[in-house]
Amino acid sequence: MTDLPAAVRLRALSKTFGAKPVLRELTLDVAAGEILSLVGQSGCGKSTLLRLIAGLDTPSSGEIRIAGALVAGRGVFVEPDRRSVGFMFQDYALFPHLSVAQNVRFGLRGLRRAEADAVVDAWLERVGLAGFGPRYPHELSGGEQQRVALARALAPGPAVLLMDEPFSNLDRRLGAQIRERTLDVLRAAGAAAILVTHDPEEAMASGDRVALMRAGALVQAGPPEEVYRRPASREAADFFAPAVALPGRRVGAAVETRLGAFPAPATVADGEAATVFVRARDVRLACAAEGVPAEVLAVAFVGHAHDLTLRVAGLEEPVRAQVIDPPALAAGDLVHIVVNPAAGMIFPASAKH
Repeated sequence: MTDLPAAVRLRALSKTFGAKPVLRELTLDVAAGEILSLVGQSGCGKSTLLRLIAGLDTPSSGEIRIAGALVAGRGVFVEPDRRSVGFMFQDYALFPHLSVAQNVRFGLRGLRRAEADAVVDAWLERVGLAGFGPRYPHELSGGEQQRVALARALAPGPAVLLMDEPFSNLDRRLGAQIRERTLDVLRAAGAAAILVTHDPEEAMASGDRVALMRAGALVQAGPPEEVYRRPASREAADFFAPAVALPGRRVGAAVETRLGAFPAPATVADGEAATVFVRARDVRLACAAEGVPAEVLAVAFVGHAHDLTLRVAGLEEPVRAQVIDPPALAAGDLVHIVVNPAAGMIFPASAKH
């Protein structure tokens, strides 16, 4: 994305607490000006990784470089306040006894008062809080507190901003609005950022790239559409949108399953058993002559569509379909379904993750 040194460069980074490994040989770069969404289930090591980058904890092995400078590893450890890192905590961590302006000014060391005041005013205007300087955190809404925390983190001009679940304390609609504003501010500032979330939709909506973690290791990193449409593993396929797993076998150029044939990838040999993952949005209703019969187990209206849970003979796992404006259906009804063959995500049956 840029010819400048990576804002963050991690090499074989590991962290162990006692006998428990929390991070395992993790290697990852974040380019200058890039927004990286770091996503995964709770306990996968996301927050620990942020703490290591920020200097709030020390790695067991491996290296961390920020803007080209070694800050951890090879016997080096640079203190947090000398790392050019901004940190936004989940609860914002504003100082309750300081005004908004004083909170934003907190990290502006070495500037004259007039210079610092100008920086504070500029950042409050950028985040849409011009004139809020004299107020105190308890006088602000949750969204306003989040914007103060953003201004405080970015005011010193860090090489990278670390954000740990920054929108999780906001309701869904407000969180989406604040997220858009935050991303606009980050991109206008040209700031590199790592945004931690457990929500795959938020991760894909926020990041230039998405990095998926599992059990302390990096599963896959790439542009949002790539990790969604071309997952590197069975786990990645299921994480970004729940999918039904269809058992199958390669016969010639296709993997044959109970729901039809799918183009076979090179990773599956002829005659080899395979698993095809299919997402609900790629299953549609069809006429009897075209589709596979399925019994309706449940129907749920989710606002923009209806979620159908279906039983197909020969499959242990129910099939889900997301259908816009279906005919009136109830449990026990018989329908016929087809699957978009190009949408199947196929892995050898021997692949565990």
